[in-house]
Amino acid sequence: MKTRRDSSQEKGFTLIEIIILLLIVSILSAISIPKMINMSETMHLNAAARKLAYDIRYVRENALSLHDVFGVEFDTGANSYQVFQWDGAQKNILTDPHTRSEMVIDLDDRPEYEGVSLYTVGYTDSNSGQLVPITEFRVDAFGNPEDDLGNDLEDPVVITLQSGSASQQVQMTHQTGFVEVA
Repeated sequence: MKTRRDSSQEKGFTLIEIIILLLIVSILSAISIPKMINMSETMHLNAAARKLAYDIRYVRENALSLHDVFGVEFDTGANSYQVFQWDGAQKNILTDPHTRSEMVIDLDDRPEYEGVSLYTVGYTDSNSGQLVPITEFRVDAFGNPEDDLGNDLEDPVVITLQSGSASQQVQMTHQTGFVEVA
């Protein structure tokens, strides 16, 4: 004789329960995916700013320890910069102590800096308040930043990096050569 199973003991999900679950997952995804994308942009921006600050500190350390002139040249159009030693007549590209490659950093070619661009490079003139764009600066044997003609800079060098709507600045103090990410 066949017995009828009690429907209250059946296991499984109803169609309504599955639809509600899918709706909740869709709402959570719609909220979290844009935040994850923004977080990725911020991570790339922070990494690029830290790398640039490190490279500027490296320039200053070399200038002080080797009693020579070193510098950084920026190309905002190519979204790159290079680190060099100035011998009075030409720029000699430095070798990165970690990668053993030339210190020519192209932000477009590196996945860890994806979407980051060199937005502005310059200093804010203390008299006019205007941004004075520069393409390079050097650090003399005493650790003081100077322009490409060898004149001491009177104002801090500010390099602005941008990724999406976010931006970050790397600053080098004009009197001490102190570098910070702001």
